[in-house]
Amino acid sequence: MKEPLFTKNFTLLILGQLTSLFGNFILKLALSMYVLEVTGSAAVFAGILSAATIPTILLSPFGGILADRADRRNIMVALDALTGASVFCVAIFLSESNALAVISILLVILSVFGAFETPTVQACIPTMLQGDQITKGNAVVNQVASLSYLTAPMLGGVLSIVKQDFSLSMRYISKEQTSILKMLLLTAVSRFFVMGITIVGLPYIVRTVLGLNAQHYGAAESALAIATILGSIAAGLLTDKWKIHRLSVLLASIGIFMIPAGIAFLLPAGSLIKYAITVISFCGMQAVISIFSIFAVSLIQQRTPNHLIGKVMAYTSMVTLCAQPMGQIVYGICFDRFRSTVYLVFIPTGILVCIVGLLTMEFFRKMEREQGNISE
Repeated sequence: MKEPLFTKNFTLLILGQLTSLFGNFILKLALSMYVLEVTGSAAVFAGILSAATIPTILLSPFGGILADRADRRNIMVALDALTGASVFCVAIFLSESNALAVISILLVILSVFGAFETPTVQACIPTMLQGDQITKGNAVVNQVASLSYLTAPMLGGVLSIVKQDFSLSMRYISKEQTSILKMLLLTAVSRFFVMGITIVGLPYIVRTVLGLNAQHYGAAESALAIATILGSIAAGLLTDKWKIHRLSVLLASIGIFMIPAGIAFLLPAGSLIKYAITVISFCGMQAVISIFSIFAVSLIQQRTPNHLIGKVMAYTSMVTLCAQPMGQIVYGICFDRFRSTVYLVFIPTGILVCIVGLLTMEFFRKMEREQGNISE
């Protein structure tokens, strides 16, 4: 029976070559393009590239000797590990002042490793395959190298565009429009508190603290959904009349709604009364956070140029989504710690959110003045 071409060892060799060559080609492309961009000199660019090929020419015979005298698998593993370590070291020590020297050294190092890797890979093929399969195996190895040569530059170009777009949008929100970055952080903070308390706190309080059944929890969830819808409707109705500086009041009111939920657990009342007060408080928070989020996102959109709006909106989603699980973890720990005294979670959090809202008053007034200038 004829032995298959893609044996386990040969398949692993091809996969290793694919990742190794692909990564090296992208890296070399990026480094060489950086050299050309910084120097603007074809002579310097050509000199560095030429110098980087000399080790491969001179050391290839020694690579063949090593491939015949040492374990070839260990050679390939060591070369890939050394490549990764070299790139890591360059990433740490690279700076604008030493960029050309460090990049030149790295290109030479990669060339040295290539002088030992190529003969080792080629020497492995006859030990893995037999007869006509050796020719086919060499063809596959060459195809993998050609595929890497073909796709690496294209992907490198795409990654360069992504990096450029990312840098441009981050510079815009961190330096040119810092108010957008502050709005992102405020939105994240509000989500941290509200979603942390709501998603973790509501089921925990209804089912564990108050000991009510699943129907009560389902009714509470339905009430929150209705509150979210009403908040969205209110945001649409208030569009023409709303003033930006009132967003600080909205933010503070989120905290105000939290406080009654805590006070309810200080009262000598039954479970159903505590349940009702808690649900009403949570619905108020949900409606307000819905209104606040809509106006906050609208402000960010109005202050972002069209060519950056997709990226900035992506940052908005990313930041708010990151804040949500963090809030859930923190409040999960808090509710476990203060199970019998949940008011110690609600009341301090409510006061803290109120303070944050009041501290943002001047920020939103400044945004209102800037928005007036933009409209004019």
